[in-house]
Amino acid sequence: MTNSSEPADWQVDEPRQLLETPIGTITAGRLFHRIRQKERTFYRLEAPDWVNIIARTPSAEIVLIRQFRYGSRQVEVEIPGGAVDPGETPEAAGTRELLEETGFAGDPPLMLGWVKPNPALQNNRCYTVLIDQARQVTPPAFDEMEDISSFLIHEAEIFKAVATQPITHGLVLNALHWFRLWREENSSRS
Repeated sequence: MTNSSEPADWQVDEPRQLLETPIGTITAGRLFHRIRQKERTFYRLEAPDWVNIIARTPSAEIVLIRQFRYGSRQVEVEIPGGAVDPGETPEAAGTRELLEETGFAGDPPLMLGWVKPNPALQNNRCYTVLIDQARQVTPPAFDEMEDISSFLIHEAEIFKAVATQPITHGLVLNALHWFRLWREENSSRS
């Protein structure tokens, strides 16, 4: 059985800050369901927007990185990415993060798409940009607590890395989805 009616209009109180962290602010707010006359406290991570970068070399290789992640407590295979700084566009952040993490630079970034990483708990977006014709132009310039290795994989092999699970980061998988859609759309124009 399905419910085809629209969800109720919730009354949302002004949130209060609980904790300020380097990754965002945790807030709490009361939500009131007008039909059921029920009230509950909900929590949210107010985080900066993020950007993931598909960097493709002139020989159609994709730049991947290996980086330790505290959440999984292991080294993860990912694409370059990071936070969008205040006042910065996702495209500018993508260019900056790619250079910082890998030393690669390339064509002006092309926006492929964006998602809400977890709208149940967060307020931010994660953008995916493509930087084509990427080449290593300088050594990486890591943040103080970054230790990243980069490597290349041919774009024809990138989706095998998804199927065999060396790539398991959900937002990286989403970025590869945007890249696949872009490739399909652009190959049909040839």
